Amino acid sequence: MKKRFTALLALLLVASLLAACGQEAVTETPPAETAAAETTPAEEPSVTIGFANASMNNGFFVTISNTLESLCKENGYDYVMYDCDWDNELQISQMEDLVNLGVNVIFLAPADVDGTRAGLEAASAANIPVIVLDNPVNEEDNALVAYTVASDNYQAGVICAEMMMADFPDGAKIAVLNHSSNNAARDRVDGFRDTVEATENYEIVEELFGEGTIEDSIEPAEDILMAHPEVEVFMACNELSGMGALTAVEASGRTGEIKIYTVDASPDGKELIVDGSFAGEAAQSPIGIAEKAFELACGLIGGEAPTGEKFLIECFEVRAELAAETAGEWQ
Repeated sequence: MKKRFTALLALLLVASLLAACGQEAVTETPPAETAAAETTPAEEPSVTIGFANASMNNGFFVTISNTLESLCKENGYDYVMYDCDWDNELQISQMEDLVNLGVNVIFLAPADVDGTRAGLEAASAANIPVIVLDNPVNEEDNALVAYTVASDNYQAGVICAEMMMADFPDGAKIAVLNHSSNNAARDRVDGFRDTVEATENYEIVEELFGEGTIEDSIEPAEDILMAHPEVEVFMACNELSGMGALTAVEASGRTGEIKIYTVDASPDGKELIVDGSFAGEAAQSPIGIAEKAFELACGLIGGEAPTGEKFLIECFEVRAELAAETAGEWQ
């Protein structure tokens, strides 16, 4: 009896150990669906947008860059901006650097429309679309551009002419500060010229290049004032050229006698309108340009085919009242 009980106890112990081993095997092997849930999903490829900028010494381009950077951050994109400060050769090199980085889209604000083709060709060879901002490229380079987003610069010139003609209904002697390598500036001057030349009593007595900066505009403005003391109006291709003209006018002792019209309507420019240094400006919208360009870039990244279309952002008149209402901000 004792031997039989001992044998039975041994059998029960062995069965208990086998059952315990079976339970451990089940708990250590996760179900198939649990294992699948713990697998790390594949990460989506990152997106990088590059901007070959013309000059961060101009508040217009600073605002475009800041807006693009903010939009990239909101959408989880990386953002790379290079500033050539109007050096065309440097800008070509910077575009090549963006190509080598493998960015998905390049925004380009051309430093010199007559010398930008090499950079466009580098991007095209790498199948990287280029969206041109502010300063449209020359016609022969349009095939290398995915889109162009710019102010309606011809309209801006017309607006400046209309403001001037309202202030001088009986006519005026006019000087123009243009930009030798910037199609946006050329379009503004064309719009201004076409408008005043369609009416009698307005005469453009001199047109020189101020190249879109304060420093480069002072000397040609001084030369104009020396050669043409009868000048009553300066039409400057952009706000910085207008500031150069203002410096020359003040140095000549003719403050208040000569009215200055220009394009931009930056926070600094609005202050000059309010205090009477500028008679008025045609306002550009760097924020609007950046937002439209980013929208187009997102389409390209999503697989849309570029069309080469040009999108023009409307300009509008800014006089003292509106300048005061919108002081301290771009539009």
